[in-house]
Amino acid sequence: MAGSWYGGEDFGEFIFHKTELLNYYLKENPNGKIVAKLCSKNRMSIALPTSNGFAFHFPLYTEIIKIPADKVYFARSSKCREKTEQYWFVPENTAIDYDEMVLAKNVKITRLLEDYYDDPDSQPARKEFADNTKQFINGLKNDPKAEGFIILNIKTKNPHFQEAMRQIRKQKLDKNRFRIVGKKRYETHFPEFMIVSINK
Repeated sequence: MAGSWYGGEDFGEFIFHKTELLNYYLKENPNGKIVAKLCSKNRMSIALPTSNGFAFHFPLYTEIIKIPADKVYFARSSKCREKTEQYWFVPENTAIDYDEMVLAKNVKITRLLEDYYDDPDSQPARKEFADNTKQFINGLKNDPKAEGFIILNIKTKNPHFQEAMRQIRKQKLDKNRFRIVGKKRYETHFPEFMIVSINK
């Protein structure tokens, strides 16, 4: 195992260095594979947005370093510390414990996050949030396999959450298509949206 993410340190720096290390192992053993394993009792589509880390960004880092997409996997295991992320290089003919495994390129994740304004109550911030809400609703309507997540973080304001729910009800989006997650790992004034679609 190249490393585990428990929280605390800067995730971007952590994942960049681990991706570099995994790429080195792959060059030495080109028939192996690279695996981001999420520790969760929930199915993969739920484990990705509810993890303490940001494994859903992992394929972006492997793409930057030019690791072949058919070597990069997401896995999930219920037998390790909940919400931890583990990053593995798995040599050919070697097994790791998992409940699910899927090629990362078969996982499509859309993350809609607005919180980059000095004044989160400004008109531009509110407009971007409204656009994100609309994109979230349309993304679920246009992909019947997709699952939606409304993520409430530290300092997420209830009126913004209620406005998102009002728009969702107005569009008659099936309540079974999405779930509300209280992540509370970082600060956002507006709810974060995520759409996850897995083609197995």
